Amino acid sequence: MLSNNISTFEGVMKTNTHTAQQLPQMSGKMKVAALIDLNYRLLGVLTRLGMKLGFGESTVSDLCNRYNVDETTFLLLCRVYTFKGYRPSDDILDRINAEDLLKYLKLSHKWYTDTALTTLEEHLQRILSRGQDRSREIIWEFFTGYKRELERHFEFEEQNVFPYVKTLAANRTSRHDALSDVHGDIDEKIDDLKNIVMKYLPDDCDGGEVMETVSFIYNLRDDLLRHESIEDNVLMPLIRRMEGSAK
Repeated sequence: MLSNNISTFEGVMKTNTHTAQQLPQMSGKMKVAALIDLNYRLLGVLTRLGMKLGFGESTVSDLCNRYNVDETTFLLLCRVYTFKGYRPSDDILDRINAEDLLKYLKLSHKWYTDTALTTLEEHLQRILSRGQDRSREIIWEFFTGYKRELERHFEFEEQNVFPYVKTLAANRTSRHDALSDVHGDIDEKIDDLKNIVMKYLPDDCDGGEVMETVSFIYNLRDDLLRHESIEDNVLMPLIRRMEGSAK
């Protein structure tokens, strides 16, 4: 059975792309319960920020004040996870809190490595431990390689990209050439893992366990795509604007 942590899995699976004019209203006056009704996977965003259930009739502003999280940044994160293809305006980029954005990304890294990948590893161990054929070895080797690559990707960001943003926020600039490509092919490889499991897993594996594992991989892929969207459509444009202001 999937870990209880999966109940807070975010990563939106809506298919519609919204323009700024089409977006349902999200504001600080909105009740937190209504926000979660709009997209229950935002529970995962709250969890990563340490926000707990039991918010009663609190508004988004109340919740952000209680947990000392910048309201504009919080609402931006909610929009990214709710509306596929969401890109913030320059005005919103100028008003978000860079420290809170970095905090969220770093907490997401920790969630991926400590919870998501650990849970996926446990599922793969269970379905692959019942035999010794080559297909099982290939799946396990691919997963362990992907896990190492994802951990290196997160480490690079935390050691290079995030400190650079903090330097810019402190009005000290020295352009960082390593920012041109911070993703590599981590999103493509999670698709490869999904396809390998679906196509080549021996048919003597437990069907229910396999279905749960594949569903988990789909959710992880979607969540990583939202994480990438934050970095591509929020963090990188923010860096460029901060670089321009620091000149």
